[in-house]
Amino acid sequence: MRTIRLLVTAALFVLAVSTVSRADIDEFKLKDGRTVKCEVLYVTKDAITVNQWIGRLGYEKRKVTFKWEELGEADAKRLKLKFGVPLQGGSGGDARFMRAGKKITITGGKVLTGYVIESESSERNIYIYTTDGRRVKVKRASIERMEDVTVDIRKCLPPRKLYKIVVESDYPISPADHFRLARYCEEIGALKEAVVHYKKAMEGDERYAPVVKEHVGELVKAYKEKYAADLLARVRFLYDRKKYREAARILSQILDYYSETAAAREASRFQQKIQDQLDLIIAKQVVGDYYSLIKIKLRKRVSGKVLDGPSRPGFRVTLTTGRVFEGELTDENGNPVAPPSADEMDFEGEEETFSDDMYIYIRDERGVIFEIPRNMIKEMEPVELNKKTKKPTFMADHLPYLNGKDPMLFREIRQELAYKYGIPEREIKEMWDNRDVERRDINNRVIRPRFSQKMTVHYGRGTFFSPKLARKKRLRQKYPVPMSPDEFFDSLSNSDKYNVLLGILGENAMIVIEDSVKVKECPVCKGTGKGKVQDIRPSNLPSRIRNTRRFKRQLGCEACHGIGYYLSFSFK
Repeated sequence: MRTIRLLVTAALFVLAVSTVSRADIDEFKLKDGRTVKCEVLYVTKDAITVNQWIGRLGYEKRKVTFKWEELGEADAKRLKLKFGVPLQGGSGGDARFMRAGKKITITGGKVLTGYVIESESSERNIYIYTTDGRRVKVKRASIERMEDVTVDIRKCLPPRKLYKIVVESDYPISPADHFRLARYCEEIGALKEAVVHYKKAMEGDERYAPVVKEHVGELVKAYKEKYAADLLARVRFLYDRKKYREAARILSQILDYYSETAAAREASRFQQKIQDQLDLIIAKQVVGDYYSLIKIKLRKRVSGKVLDGPSRPGFRVTLTTGRVFEGELTDENGNPVAPPSADEMDFEGEEETFSDDMYIYIRDERGVIFEIPRNMIKEMEPVELNKKTKKPTFMADHLPYLNGKDPMLFREIRQELAYKYGIPEREIKEMWDNRDVERRDINNRVIRPRFSQKMTVHYGRGTFFSPKLARKKRLRQKYPVPMSPDEFFDSLSNSDKYNVLLGILGENAMIVIEDSVKVKECPVCKGTGKGKVQDIRPSNLPSRIRNTRRFKRQLGCEACHGIGYYLSFSFK
């Protein structure tokens, strides 16, 4: 019996020893002098809860909670630092951030004080992180004096740079290492990194969870608030620099991913201001393209040909195999359909699907309808099917093209711009109609500038074709010229033809600048309008008179078509 009792005691002793060796043992002294040997279960800001060993062997334990005030000062501080409990009056760890820095005096007497990272410097240059947070490049040749000083690297380096320095010198391995690094990251403002290492500490040792878990949630919230605020500051910076597209991209990021932050609430109020500026950018581009297309189309019209007959819009479809189809867009029965939008004509990456609109139908010039799978289309672009052209005449082609307040030229331009920008034609017309409208606030700050451009027309020989200003300035044909308007227009140079068409458009559909209208004498007839004198023999007179008397007729100057003056004006 005695032998059995000894065996049981020995087994319990071995079990106790093995348990102690595997446990994370801690020991601290109380203020009353007692020593507590224990396993720490969890800690809070007010107390520490442990499994205290009872007896000499320690295989009996009891759960005990001690207030921090009951512990000795040294042990209380050690355990608080270990388990992340804030110390009253701070941790006193500022000494960790005091490092050897440099005070550099360069040519001209300028002094820079800060921290130098040698790995970033070279034989020619030194990069110093100054105490006001700037990274300055200094040429070694310009250094007059360099002194050693002590600097607080928190004032010099950004948080991520501070974090990198610590990780490179002391990489965390244990949960305690991660916890200490998380505390350090929190002190320097690297909140994202602090959250990462707090979580690693909790994963490695669950005793950190009661204190750290709630704190991590607060850090995540603080990080989101700080990051969103930094993004909003970036938005304001870009807005002030008039980089509105980049500002809008970052603003949408704030609203999508940080919607619960204070920065998001402010961003939603800021969003309309950026959208207004983006609308102004689009309006400026549209109006600028409008002016450019006016010039391009009129020059092409002067030197080229026009369609002989009504316009027939169609499409050229290029397949992935390289085959090309050209014709009118129809349905499966050959009935014309409305043209697709610019987005619908983007077939890149189109996947094969089985639906009613998996095909498009093109009817060629022979009347054959081709059924084309959408997923085989590489490119689809609009073309003009009516290929028959002719040389334009002034009365039949040019004048109808430019007459009216909304001439055919403007309608063509709006169609092209609507296809280019994906904006309805009515909105493009509104942008064009308001091109010369300027809006200001009560402080005289420009809210919407003018987008109009000044264009000048020198009619020259084409003054005869002026539809309104010539009559307003009483420029009439004084003497006849035996030439029809079409023949006279054909006799002009391409430059004069272009000015005539531009002038007619300007008088009919643009904003004429009244004080820009100028009249000059024709350099050939000196304002008289006289040209050659023609001998005539009227057929209604008797032959004896017709043969004995000479009759003459004054013809008009061919340079100005008998008007005697040249007209010029500006419009916008």
